Amino acid sequence: MAVAAPAWAQTAKTRRHSVDWPSQAVNLIVPFPAGGSSAILAKQVALSFERTTAQSLRLQYQGGGGGVQGASFAAKAQANGQNIFIGGSHLAVARTLSVDEDFDLIEDLRPLALVALVPQVVVINPERIRVRTAMEWLADLARKPMRYRMATAGVGSSSHVSAEILRYQESLRFDFVHFRGAGPALQDLLAGSVDMMVDGLISCLPHVRSGRLKALLVTGRQRVALLPDVPCALEMGVHALDSVTWYGPWCG
Repeated sequence: MAVAAPAWAQTAKTRRHSVDWPSQAVNLIVPFPAGGSSAILAKQVALSFERTTAQSLRLQYQGGGGGVQGASFAAKAQANGQNIFIGGSHLAVARTLSVDEDFDLIEDLRPLALVALVPQVVVINPERIRVRTAMEWLADLARKPMRYRMATAGVGSSSHVSAEILRYQESLRFDFVHFRGAGPALQDLLAGSVDMMVDGLISCLPHVRSGRLKALLVTGRQRVALLPDVPCALEMGVHALDSVTWYGPWCG
């Protein structure tokens, strides 16, 4: 979040419509329900925005469609500098899977700044899947095809795409359960209604630390300092998951 304040300052100077932006409160459209990485990050962005600009950044939740519904809402909003959208790398994938052609990602939305790079984490409910390592987990899934259910934040979301990549590369078989966002998915994972999930570090970390969820793998090319004992995708040979999710604000 250290880049957020300079980003807002630069954005304020380069807005087309006014050199005094923002002169009033601004809406931040969040494309997922509360509880997920996007929503948690949006709250931090709002705090940085308010400290830097002395104006409020009001969160407006528009979840669904792997983030596409929120992006569509932002694309159609009046381009007056009062509506910003918090999007990420998931948006490009989700948009290609959407049959609704009501906006163009490139033409109708403009990225403003990069504010976060977030690794994803393969997490399981330890009461549902009793394994100690990622290798044990993969072996268990191979022995018991279609027994377990993988939660996602919605079709086309980062959690869905990463799980699909993992399933394809490791020749796994399991059922998907798609939610409207990571927040609702995490709640069902904690309750034991689903067994596992690929989730952003921001939202799952408190549950991993409490022991209610077990982290098996982080995406990217190196381990995460907050989870030093959890191997990364590169060292585990899951090369298709050697990247992290990026987030940033967009405007119409």
